[in-house]
Amino acid sequence: MRWLHFLFDFRGRFNRKTFGLLILGYVFYIVLAFTTLELIDAQSTPLILSMWFPAALAVVIGAIKRLHDRNRSGWWLLFFAGVPFALAELGGMLIFARHTADMSESIFHLAMYALVIIANIPLWWGFVDIGFLRGTVGDNRFGPDPLAVNS
Repeated sequence: MRWLHFLFDFRGRFNRKTFGLLILGYVFYIVLAFTTLELIDAQSTPLILSMWFPAALAVVIGAIKRLHDRNRSGWWLLFFAGVPFALAELGGMLIFARHTADMSESIFHLAMYALVIIANIPLWWGFVDIGFLRGTVGDNRFGPDPLAVNS
């Protein structure tokens, strides 16, 4: 089916509009899923969560296709999301160290503020790069220009 290729194939490019519509659909799905969970029995939670995984995967693949439109490898997504996640884990270790060791409150707060600032740099860079910057004009190594194909 064409829509399976559209959502779950890593090859190709998404322009900003297509990616924005994908995100809008994902947000609509999440709201619908949580509303459904509130209205029905909580025993259907595994069903809702099992349906969440393909939707989240489609968003990740969409972000990779959006990076392709920017003429970047999909591996950039690891930098944009992986570095903030790793630094958040480091923050959790700092919280644990604060409670188990004799760390002054001022050093702890300084370290946490530094982690938050450093973690937000790749996060916001990725947000702007993927969500707002125009893709490569014309063909690039990942395929034809999606705006040229639609015109």
